[in-house]
This record gives sequence, structure tokens and C-alpha cells, in this order.
Amino acid sequence: MQFPATVAHSDRVLKQNRGSTGEGIWVVQPSGWKRKPDTVVDGATKVSVTAMVDNSRQVMNLTAFMDLCCGYLAGVAPSGAQLLCL
Repeated sequence: MQFPATVAHSDRVLKQNRGSTGEGIWVVQPSGWKRKPDTVVDGATKVSVTAMVDNSRQVMNLTAFMDLCCGYLAGVAPSGAQLLCL
């Protein structure tokens, strides 16, 4: 998966491949670390995740966020669930 490497270089937006109400759209940014060309991002890296549906923000490690995304993919629409990384 390329997502961990891309968040090291820019803020990322993940969106469910359906609707546009803000539900299932997250902005993922570094939390407490600066981006540099040689930044290594792994599962323990802290990220700030903002849910666009209500602008709630929480800080979690990247593994926890990826688990949240996998839960969506497994439980919402198994035959065609997708997350778009913008």
C-alpha cells in the first residue's frame, strides 16, 4: 500500500467512493512531526485525522487509521467498497 509513503509528502484526503455529504471523508495530516524528503512513515507514526462530516479531529497512529479504513472496506459494501486517495 502506498498511502503511508504519500502522507509523508503531503496532506491526504480519503473519500468513500459514494456520496458527497462529508461522511466517510477524512483529511490525514502529520501530527507533531515535520515533513522532510527522507521522512520515514510507519504504523507507529502519529497522524491527525479530521472527519469532514463534523470537523472532529483525533490523533492516532497510522496503523489505527488504516484499521479504521479496512473496517469500512470489510463492512459497508464488500462487493465494491473503495476509498479514493486524493
